[in-house]
Amino acid sequence: MTYINNNMLEHKYIPKSTRIKGSARGRGNTMQKFTDPFERERYYAWQKHRCQARYRGECYDLSHEDWCALWPYDKFVCRGRGVKDLSMMRLDPYQPWCLDNVEVVVRKTYLDRAGEYRTYA
Repeated sequence: MTYINNNMLEHKYIPKSTRIKGSARGRGNTMQKFTDPFERERYYAWQKHRCQARYRGECYDLSHEDWCALWPYDKFVCRGRGVKDLSMMRLDPYQPWCLDNVEVVVRKTYLDRAGEYRTYA
């Protein structure tokens, strides 16, 4: 986060543009139901997470409400790709993405267990 002129915080997950993602591309009205930019970003992040899991062939049983319960505002703003940022990982890599099998942890913890997630053919 960085500071801007009037001591307000500028946040990386809250866009500065007024354009609503997905509104001009004919993808339906799913994103238009969120008027709050933060909630829109959380919904978009959940969609990306679900699609990536399905692309990898993993079973995904987390609803948007479950995902939001795991990622409240204070944790969501700390997400990232850095070692000290937060990430969500499965406790058992062979079980589906469900509320009983996931945990939000520091990414260093996830990276220490990354070998368990790889499958070698």
